[in-house]
Amino acid sequence: MKKNILSSFLFICCISFFAQSPEFINYQGVLRDANSNILSNTTIKTSSKIEIDAGGTSYTNSFPAGVITNAYGLFSARIPLNANIDWNNAGVKIRSTIEYDANGTAQSIQGSWEELSSVPYAMYANEVKNYPKTGDANSDGYVLSWNQTSGAFQLISISGSVGSTGATGSQGATGAQGATGAQGATGAQGATGAHGPTGAQGD
Repeated sequence: MKKNILSSFLFICCISFFAQSPEFINYQGVLRDANSNILSNTTIKTSSKIEIDAGGTSYTNSFPAGVITNAYGLFSARIPLNANIDWNNAGVKIRSTIEYDANGTAQSIQGSWEELSSVPYAMYANEVKNYPKTGDANSDGYVLSWNQTSGAFQLISISGSVGSTGATGSQGATGAQGATGAQGATGAQGATGAHGPTGAQGD
């Protein structure tokens, strides 16, 4: 069986939209046979895939439906990426497998592993987008700082030591008079008073 040839171009990008950050690969390729003849109007199967190896862990990302080569053998697809890919790894590699039918026969082309010259930093930066750049009353007490020695971001605490107790404030103004209280109970009868003096004698 003759082996068909895939000429491909790979583009990686990340778009942030409000609180969400869709992650995908824009993949473009030109499909040719072993004699370099263009394979036009050929449907790329959904079983085709993009594999990404990060730190020894491989992640499979499937092709969407409806990808067809044009008159020049060119095809383009937006490949949703596995959400668990750890881009904070050295030596991230990528490999594609393209599957299609030719003359009623299933065909499959698998490329070799290729190391990315740089990871998609927009995707990696998405992990730290919510950390504050400066401390304020609404932050969690940390700021994001770049450590030039380690070549990585790190969190720095902005919480200071507890200050001394402030001076006592001045006394506030007298409050308004309260409402009249309820009448109290009748008190006990007092003791008998002293005997009064004798009155004057009558005529």
